[in-house]
Amino acid sequence: MIPGFVDNLIATKITKGLANYLLEIDQDPHHKVRLEVNQQLIRFIEDIRTNPAWQKELEDIKNSLLSGEKIHQYASSVWKHIQQAIISDLEGQESSIQLYLQKTIGDMVSNLKNDPAFQQKMNKWVQKTAYKYILKNTSKVGELISNTVGNWQGKELSNKLELEVGKDLQFIRINGTLVGGLVGLLIYTITRLIENS
Repeated sequence: MIPGFVDNLIATKITKGLANYLLEIDQDPHHKVRLEVNQQLIRFIEDIRTNPAWQKELEDIKNSLLSGEKIHQYASSVWKHIQQAIISDLEGQESSIQLYLQKTIGDMVSNLKNDPAFQQKMNKWVQKTAYKYILKNTSKVGELISNTVGNWQGKELSNKLELEVGKDLQFIRINGTLVGGLVGLLIYTITRLIENS
């Protein structure tokens, strides 16, 4: 019977010898083993490229992996895994998703407060998006305005118009009075000239 320390000694020598041999292969780009492995890989690659049996095997693997049922199974499995990961993260006290959302929203609020270029960009985006939405839903927007204004009582409508466009209405009234007066004066003057001639 061989003593245990001899077994350990042999195992250590073999491990050390193997490690040294692998190190020697790693450090010598022209090592015989390295060259042989490279040759084998080149032959294997060429065989895959040219051998019809390999091509059929790879085609079968591809068809098996990409079949509708398999893809559906993979997608379903991935989606379930993602759902579980999200739920698990959100249930934790230090949720990465919550921290990310808080940071992102905080940065956005800070930019909206302090960055004029960002404010202008957001304003343009909101205007463009609202304009596109209104164009797509013209009939619904018209219906909404019609229903809203239709529900206002006469006095309420008058107050709202006065509140929203009061200054403009006052300006229109003044202009109307002046233009009307000037037109009346012009007609009176022309009439008097015709009568006196």
